[in-house]
Amino acid sequence: MLKKELFFFKNLKTLFWVPLVFLFVVMPVCIGGIFNASAEYEREAILQTLIFMQQIIPIFSTWWIVFILREYIDGDGAEILYTYEGIYTSKLKVVLLTLGVYLVCAATDYLLLWFLYPTQGELFLLDYLKTAFICFFLNGGTYFLMYFLRSTVVGIVSSIVYYFAISLSGQMGNPFISAYFDYGGAQGAFVTWGELGRHYSIVFVLSCSLLLFGYLREREYRVH
Repeated sequence: MLKKELFFFKNLKTLFWVPLVFLFVVMPVCIGGIFNASAEYEREAILQTLIFMQQIIPIFSTWWIVFILREYIDGDGAEILYTYEGIYTSKLKVVLLTLGVYLVCAATDYLLLWFLYPTQGELFLLDYLKTAFICFFLNGGTYFLMYFLRSTVVGIVSSIVYYFAISLSGQMGNPFISAYFDYGGAQGAFVTWGELGRHYSIVFVLSCSLLLFGYLREREYRVH
């Protein structure tokens, strides 16, 4: 069964490598650059790095699923694909698979941070978990919106538009609206276990709801 799911990655061809280039090349270069430029100011360097990572890493978490679902939503033969695969074959498991693979890859950037700042391991673990919740939310939202609006373009831009809308509206710390963490704002400078529980338990419920709504919307494609 896993072979069938991994075929989607192979079918992406060169598009498959885009998130990996950012995770394994762009992010390490930026992390190293901030570390070298601010070696005497560890706290500020870490804060600047985590803010940058929050801006970039979650956005690319939806890349694979957008282009995998493109043929099932925008493609001329979408109905034929669903007819061939059967009405009980949902893409929800593909959404979760691609997210899981992406989060494993993203963990390498946090391991690099731990190597550069060995005394801050717990902080990086918390921030990684926070990032995982954000990615979970964005993938749920993308999955739902693509099927609800029947558009791949929406899937591509939704995460970017959402981030800027939250950032510019000043609602970064509102768990009912924002999946992001407000560094230095109402939520404090860095993520804590308490903040992870309070803020991201709500985000988790919202994410599951989006996945459920996306599944129900997709079911209309598979049944009709």
